[in-house]
Amino acid sequence: MRFLVDRCAGRLLADWLERQGHDVVDAGLLGPDPGDRALLELAAAGDRVLVTIDKDFGHLL
Repeated sequence: MRFLVDRCAGRLLADWLERQGHDVVDAGLLGPDPGDRALLELAAAGDRVLVTIDKDFGHLL
């Protein structure tokens, strides 16, 4: 499965998902925080599941 892990979800989760054999992009390693909308668009463009604990994403969906 392909994931984009938001920086608020943490590197430990990203590492764990990678160890489970998943294709993971850690948003924290992409540079400055691009904002919620940009992360959602990045996940959609890459056909990735966005993993976050940020409740603001509900408003964007």
